[in-house]
Amino acid sequence: MGRTGTLTTSTIHAAATKVVAKSSATMISMNAPRVTSLSIAAAIPLLVASCSVGASSSDGGPTASDGATASTESVTEGTIPLGGTFTSSDEITLGISKPTSFKPSQYAYVKGQSAFAVIFKLTNGSTEPYEPTDTYATASAGGVECERGFDSQLGVDADPATAVLPGHSVSWKVGWGCDAATGSELLIEAEIHQLSPDSQRALFSGQLP
Repeated sequence: MGRTGTLTTSTIHAAATKVVAKSSATMISMNAPRVTSLSIAAAIPLLVASCSVGASSSDGGPTASDGATASTESVTEGTIPLGGTFTSSDEITLGISKPTSFKPSQYAYVKGQSAFAVIFKLTNGSTEPYEPTDTYATASAGGVECERGFDSQLGVDADPATAVLPGHSVSWKVGWGCDAATGSELLIEAEIHQLSPDSQRALFSGQLP
Protein backbone atom coordinates (compact mmCIF):
# COMPACT_ATOMS: atom_id res chain seq x y z
CA MET A 1 0.00 0.00 0.00
CA GLY A 2 1.54 3.28 -1.00
CA ARG A 3 0.83 6.23 1.20
CA THR A 4 -0.13 5.63 4.82
CA GLY A 5 -2.90 7.73 6.34
CA THR A 6 -5.36 7.68 9.23
CA LEU A 7 -8.30 5.32 8.69
CA THR A 8 -11.61 6.61 10.09
CA THR A 9 -14.52 4.34 10.96
CA SER A 10 -16.64 5.74 8.16
CA THR A 11 -13.85 5.18 5.61
CA ILE A 12 -13.34 1.57 6.70
CA HIS A 13 -17.08 0.93 6.75
CA ALA A 14 -17.50 2.34 3.23
CA ALA A 15 -14.60 0.27 1.86
CA ALA A 16 -15.88 -2.86 3.53
CA THR A 17 -19.36 -2.22 2.18
CA LYS A 18 -18.01 -2.05 -1.38
CA VAL A 19 -16.11 -5.32 -0.91
CA VAL A 20 -19.08 -7.10 0.59
CA ALA A 21 -21.51 -5.60 -1.95
CA LYS A 22 -19.43 -6.97 -4.79
CA SER A 23 -19.36 -10.39 -3.15
CA SER A 24 -23.08 -10.10 -2.50
CA ALA A 25 -23.89 -9.48 -6.13
CA THR A 26 -21.97 -12.56 -7.13
CA MET A 27 -23.52 -14.67 -4.47
CA ILE A 28 -27.05 -13.46 -5.24
CA SER A 29 -26.60 -14.39 -8.90
CA MET A 30 -25.81 -17.90 -7.69
CA ASN A 31 -28.95 -17.96 -5.53
CA ALA A 32 -26.83 -17.64 -2.35
CA PRO A 33 -28.40 -16.36 0.92
CA ARG A 34 -28.83 -12.65 1.23
CA VAL A 35 -25.90 -10.69 2.73
CA THR A 36 -26.76 -8.85 5.95
CA SER A 37 -25.12 -6.07 7.98
CA LEU A 38 -23.43 -8.80 10.07
CA SER A 39 -21.36 -9.74 7.02
CA ILE A 40 -20.16 -6.14 6.72
CA ALA A 41 -19.25 -6.03 10.38
CA ALA A 42 -17.28 -9.24 10.03
CA ALA A 43 -15.35 -7.88 7.02
CA ILE A 44 -14.19 -4.66 8.74
CA PRO A 45 -11.51 -6.26 11.01
CA LEU A 46 -10.07 -8.12 8.01
CA LEU A 47 -9.79 -4.90 6.02
CA VAL A 48 -8.12 -3.07 8.93
CA ALA A 49 -5.61 -5.90 9.39
CA SER A 50 -4.80 -5.85 5.67
CA CYS A 51 -4.13 -2.09 5.72
CA SER A 52 -1.97 -2.39 8.85
CA VAL A 53 0.24 -5.06 7.28
CA GLY A 54 0.65 -3.00 4.14
CA ALA A 55 1.67 0.08 6.13
CA SER A 56 4.39 -1.69 8.12
CA SER A 57 5.90 -3.51 5.13
CA SER A 58 6.15 -0.37 3.01
CA ASP A 59 8.28 1.47 5.57
CA GLY A 60 11.27 -0.37 6.92
CA GLY A 61 13.15 2.77 8.08
CA PRO A 62 13.64 4.02 11.67
CA THR A 63 10.82 5.76 13.53
CA ALA A 64 11.03 9.12 15.30
CA SER A 65 11.86 7.36 18.57
CA ASP A 66 14.97 5.88 16.94
CA GLY A 67 16.66 9.28 16.51
CA ALA A 68 20.33 9.59 17.48
CA THR A 69 21.28 11.46 20.65
CA ALA A 70 23.56 14.49 20.54
CA SER A 71 27.24 13.63 20.94
CA THR A 72 29.22 15.12 23.82
CA GLU A 73 32.90 15.42 24.62
CA SER A 74 34.26 12.26 26.20
CA VAL A 75 34.79 12.48 29.96
CA THR A 76 36.15 9.58 32.01
CA GLU A 77 33.55 8.24 34.43
CA GLY A 78 34.13 9.26 38.03
CA THR A 79 36.16 12.35 37.12
CA ILE A 80 35.57 16.08 36.85
CA PRO A 81 35.76 17.48 33.31
CA LEU A 82 38.60 19.95 32.79
CA GLY A 83 37.03 23.38 33.01
CA GLY A 84 35.17 22.32 36.17
CA THR A 85 35.84 22.78 39.88
CA PHE A 86 36.27 20.72 43.04
CA THR A 87 35.40 21.93 46.55
CA SER A 88 36.88 20.29 49.63
CA SER A 89 34.97 19.67 52.85
CA ASP A 90 36.43 22.85 54.35
CA GLU A 91 35.35 24.98 51.35
CA ILE A 92 38.64 25.22 49.48
CA THR A 93 37.63 25.34 45.80
CA LEU A 94 40.05 24.43 43.03
CA GLY A 95 39.21 24.98 39.37
CA ILE A 96 41.34 23.71 36.47
CA SER A 97 40.78 25.16 33.00
CA LYS A 98 40.66 23.24 29.75
CA PRO A 99 44.21 22.62 28.47
CA THR A 100 45.90 24.60 25.72
CA SER A 101 49.03 23.56 23.84
CA PHE A 102 52.06 25.82 23.74
CA LYS A 103 55.42 25.91 22.02
CA PRO A 104 58.20 26.14 24.61
CA SER A 105 60.48 29.15 24.32
CA GLN A 106 64.24 28.93 23.96
CA TYR A 107 64.96 28.76 27.68
CA ALA A 108 62.03 26.61 28.75
CA TYR A 109 62.37 23.39 30.70
CA VAL A 110 59.80 21.08 29.11
CA LYS A 111 60.26 17.43 28.17
CA GLY A 112 58.10 15.34 25.86
CA GLN A 113 56.67 15.62 22.36
CA SER A 114 53.68 17.70 23.47
CA ALA A 115 53.46 20.64 25.88
CA PHE A 116 50.27 21.95 27.40
CA ALA A 117 49.23 24.35 30.14
CA VAL A 118 46.17 24.86 32.32
CA ILE A 119 45.08 27.63 34.67
CA PHE A 120 44.62 26.73 38.33
CA LYS A 121 42.26 28.94 40.32
CA LEU A 122 42.09 28.43 44.06
CA THR A 123 39.40 30.12 46.15
CA ASN A 124 39.54 30.05 49.93
CA GLY A 125 36.01 29.71 51.29
CA SER A 126 37.18 28.60 54.73
CA THR A 127 37.72 30.70 57.83
CA GLU A 128 41.50 30.25 57.91
CA PRO A 129 44.32 31.32 55.55
CA TYR A 130 45.29 28.61 53.07
CA GLU A 131 48.78 27.95 51.76
CA PRO A 132 48.65 27.30 47.98
CA THR A 133 51.83 25.26 48.35
CA ASP A 134 49.60 22.70 50.08
CA THR A 135 48.08 22.02 46.65
CA TYR A 136 49.85 19.42 44.53
CA ALA A 137 49.04 18.05 41.07
CA THR A 138 50.24 15.37 38.66
CA ALA A 139 49.22 14.59 35.07
CA SER A 140 49.20 11.72 32.60
CA ALA A 141 48.24 11.45 28.93
CA GLY A 142 47.43 8.27 27.05
CA GLY A 143 48.38 6.28 30.14
CA VAL A 144 51.89 7.79 30.25
CA GLU A 145 52.99 10.05 33.10
CA CYS A 146 53.70 13.66 32.11
CA GLU A 147 56.53 15.76 33.54
CA ARG A 148 56.02 19.20 35.01
CA GLY A 149 57.41 21.92 32.74
CA PHE A 150 58.43 25.54 33.27
CA ASP A 151 58.61 28.45 30.86
CA SER A 152 58.81 31.82 32.59
CA GLN A 153 58.58 33.68 29.27
CA LEU A 154 55.08 32.23 28.77
CA GLY A 155 54.04 32.54 32.40
CA VAL A 156 54.33 28.81 33.07
CA ASP A 157 56.23 29.26 36.30
CA ALA A 158 56.43 28.13 39.92
CA ASP A 159 53.32 27.86 42.08
CA PRO A 160 52.39 30.82 44.32
CA ALA A 161 53.71 30.69 47.88
CA THR A 162 51.77 33.45 49.65
CA ALA A 163 48.84 32.43 51.84
CA VAL A 164 45.34 33.02 50.47
CA LEU A 165 43.06 34.78 52.94
CA PRO A 166 39.45 33.68 53.56
CA GLY A 167 37.20 34.94 50.77
CA HIS A 168 40.13 35.50 48.39
CA SER A 169 41.39 33.72 45.27
CA VAL A 170 44.66 33.19 43.43
CA SER A 171 45.33 31.92 39.89
CA TRP A 172 48.45 30.53 38.26
CA LYS A 173 49.49 28.67 35.11
CA VAL A 174 50.77 25.11 35.28
CA GLY A 175 52.43 23.26 32.40
CA TRP A 176 53.46 19.71 31.58
CA GLY A 177 55.37 17.92 28.83
CA CYS A 178 53.93 14.60 27.62
CA ASP A 179 54.95 11.80 25.27
CA ALA A 180 51.46 11.23 23.91
CA ALA A 181 49.56 12.08 20.75
CA THR A 182 47.07 14.90 20.43
CA GLY A 183 43.61 13.76 21.47
CA SER A 184 44.90 11.25 24.03
CA GLU A 185 43.01 10.96 27.30
CA LEU A 186 44.39 13.54 29.73
CA LEU A 187 44.13 13.11 33.50
CA ILE A 188 45.14 15.68 36.12
CA GLU A 189 45.03 14.62 39.75
CA ALA A 190 45.00 17.47 42.25
CA GLU A 191 45.49 17.18 45.99
CA ILE A 192 44.38 19.78 48.52
CA HIS A 193 46.05 19.83 51.97
CA GLN A 194 48.80 17.48 50.81
CA LEU A 195 50.72 15.66 53.55
CA SER A 196 47.87 16.41 55.96
CA PRO A 197 45.20 14.22 57.62
CA ASP A 198 42.69 16.50 55.85
CA SER A 199 44.13 15.68 52.42
CA GLN A 200 41.53 15.40 49.66
CA ARG A 201 42.06 14.48 46.02
CA ALA A 202 40.16 15.21 42.83
CA LEU A 203 40.68 13.70 39.38
CA PHE A 204 40.05 15.89 36.34
CA SER A 205 39.88 14.54 32.78
CA GLY A 206 39.86 15.78 29.19
CA GLN A 207 41.87 15.45 26.00
CA LEU A 208 45.45 16.37 25.24
CA PRO A 209 45.43 19.41 22.91
